Amino acid sequence: MQLSPSPSVPSVPPVPQKEKAFPASERLFPMNGHYDEGASS
Repeated sequence: MQLSPSPSVPSVPPVPQKEKAFPASERLFPMNGHYDEGASS
């Protein structure tokens, strides 16, 4: 496994699919309770 980014891929930090599904504002302030679900359980 190579830790160095590929030359053909833009230099953007890898973002988990879960985080990619929600806007930055929702990630910082989960008003819909996406993360509350995991904390409650």
